[in-house]
Amino acid sequence: MIGGTDIVIPAVGDHAALDACARIVQREWPQVRFENAETGEKYRCYGEIPLARVRHLLASPGPEAEALWDADSHDSPPNSMLYLILSPDYVTARHEDHARIFPDHFVDGHPVYLREGSMNMQNAGILERLIRSNDLGWIIDMYANKEGALPVLLEQLDRVAVEYRRRFQVEIPFTPETLKAEAEKNPHRVRAFLQALAATRSPEMLVMVWRILQGLRIRQVDMNYREQESFSLVVVLARPGEEQDDLDDPYRSQDINDAALLRHFGITTVNGKPLFDGLFPLRKM
Repeated sequence: MIGGTDIVIPAVGDHAALDACARIVQREWPQVRFENAETGEKYRCYGEIPLARVRHLLASPGPEAEALWDADSHDSPPNSMLYLILSPDYVTARHEDHARIFPDHFVDGHPVYLREGSMNMQNAGILERLIRSNDLGWIIDMYANKEGALPVLLEQLDRVAVEYRRRFQVEIPFTPETLKAEAEKNPHRVRAFLQALAATRSPEMLVMVWRILQGLRIRQVDMNYREQESFSLVVVLARPGEEQDDLDDPYRSQDINDAALLRHFGITTVNGKPLFDGLFPLRKM
């Protein structure tokens, strides 16, 4: 192993721990480029990383630094490569300062899958397996007519796709096949999305959830509540590194049940200042 400075971060050694570290890196290096240290597969942004298949992750501040490392150039600036290593009980962050350790299509940062609606029997079976494998079978079982649950959930996914297209003029299918493919790479993200699907009836809020899972920052949260009178929730998201120029239109809800989504936000402080960072599955629901 080459030289560097190691920082050991105690954590449950699952993919969510590596996910949280990758988000922190992206916040500090908005133009960051990632790479699988074991296979050499490159990722242009946080949203492309198949975290279920990655345990050793390299990060460089941007394309120029990445190119210098790829060329094994002596012009590579110090501390321009971060090496994240996932272990059972911790994540090791190593700042590399010498040579290299080793020798789908995307739209708007999202993988492009089959472009079709959700409503068919095969999709219903896939969705049920995803839900039950994530310990969310109660979403189906709470219906008196269990066969009626899946069409309702499939219709909800189609409404999310419509809302996404309305906002961004981009076709991102929210089919069970899409979620299954994402779960093979990032199971914790799909688990978080399915938990949100169980918590809200709002396509707008589910688009918000998906955007955060794909790497957008939580720029602002405003919640107003008056007992037995009114409730409002407004969330503003931003791309990494942007302050005012690249914000999503605000996500709004007047359904008090949507306050439950805030439980999924990562909560921390940076230099004593508050930060919502990322969105994660709950251990129990």
